[in-house]
Amino acid sequence: MTRATRARAVAALACAALGWPRPALAHGGLPVPVLKRQHVGAYDVSVWATPDVGMGMIYVVYLPHEGVSFAPPTAVRIGVAPASGRAAEVLYEAHAERVRQGARFVAHVSFDRGETWRVRVVTDGPSAGEVVARVAVSPMEMMGPSGLLFYSLPFLLVGGLWGRTAIVRRTARLRAARPRAALISH
Repeated sequence: MTRATRARAVAALACAALGWPRPALAHGGLPVPVLKRQHVGAYDVSVWATPDVGMGMIYVVYLPHEGVSFAPPTAVRIGVAPASGRAAEVLYEAHAERVRQGARFVAHVSFDRGETWRVRVVTDGPSAGEVVARVAVSPMEMMGPSGLLFYSLPFLLVGGLWGRTAIVRRTARLRAARPRAALISH
């Protein structure tokens, strides 16, 4: 195996390793459980969240309580407020999503700062009720210089390979042209 072939193999492995699929962590990844199976009227209510600074999401899942016929809620509102009390609660209308069993409602909510937030879910319908939970919102970490270097590394590697290939080709062309020029001058 020549040195050039070995270098290409190492570069290909490095590119493959950097491009290997990993779970996306944008928007905090998967929702986290905030409240699990709280009994409210005819429902067992679970609350899940993607607690991101900026725009987060709150999911409310309704399952029928044992032995009770299920009638989905007619409306769901979600109120969020900082647990510290520094700002008033803001109510958001949740929209229904299709599910196989029970009902699920989702609302996009605004978290302006990383801290503990109070989440209040108000259920309207045949079995009205309310649940309250707390969720910790983590501030998004800024990329910084090391993150910038890390995420630009694949582009630098590809640019380096392209530049190296261009230099090797040019050198090979010049070497191939020299003997012909020497033969013509004699």
